Amino acid sequence: MTPPDPPKLIIRSDTGTQQIQLVDQPLWTVGRSQMNSICLSDPCASRHHAKIETVFDRHFCYVDLQSRNGSMINGHPVITPTLLQNGDRITIGSTEILFRRGIVTQAGNDTHQPQKQILTLQGAATQGIIWQELFLSHGISVIWETGETELLHHLRPQNANLPNLLLLDTEVFQQRLLEFCFWCRQQFPRMQIVLTYRETPHLSLDWQKQVAALGISCFLPAFDHHHLSTQTQVIQGRFNAVLQLISSSLNPETFHTTLKTLDQLLNQLSAVDKPAADPNPPSAPDPDEITSFLKMPSSPPPQRRQKHNN
Repeated sequence: MTPPDPPKLIIRSDTGTQQIQLVDQPLWTVGRSQMNSICLSDPCASRHHAKIETVFDRHFCYVDLQSRNGSMINGHPVITPTLLQNGDRITIGSTEILFRRGIVTQAGNDTHQPQKQILTLQGAATQGIIWQELFLSHGISVIWETGETELLHHLRPQNANLPNLLLLDTEVFQQRLLEFCFWCRQQFPRMQIVLTYRETPHLSLDWQKQVAALGISCFLPAFDHHHLSTQTQVIQGRFNAVLQLISSSLNPETFHTTLKTLDQLLNQLSAVDKPAADPNPPSAPDPDEITSFLKMPSSPPPQRRQKHNN
């Protein structure tokens, strides 16, 4: 199997397109000055506009250096250091920088897939980081996507290495989630599905009943990333419940060490929960697949038991 590409930036500007791999160094500077790692000709860019630095070896943080015209990520102004997700679009003037990364393994490198694999769709950076680090610490690879189209790339029936479990943020799919879960149940009946949510008002009781009817038993609230150290037992319980779905065991010592690392990471950075990006995938899926995906049948309502007269 060919390993995925390493983390990289795809830079599109008036002068053309270039790619820069984010490997072999801890920091990349961005701006008009020739002294920068990434030199931009955009007149809206400052001489020393921004920097991208690695955090804990495998995460990447974008920092705007108080530039004159500022930076945008997925259409939102960059105010604080921001952890980058796969598919994030950085905008500086008319220049667009797309952040790409592949599968992440427990070794911290983008390499071959281990035996067990999680495919997650998370719109919030902090939630994705927490789940990612917990799984990686237990030797489970993670594919973290931020858009429906890219998710479909990993769920083709002909794929030799389908994920063992889907971890889906309900707010990314919104109204389409039930249809998607029903489609997954038809195509991949043995694949486990776990749903997470950040807000509860939009989740009606009827909606939750339909989720249960699809055989989705794990429905978990988002982590309170401001107080991880005070929620050890709660987080351990949620994580252990997910591990059991893929026949994996929780290592208490590894779990506690990872939670401390996460506390350090989230205290060091202000991770902004951004709306999910809608990036163009590197290789577009077949149009017929997209069409069938968009026309997935609606999930059937839970069947009622018929009453029989004695």
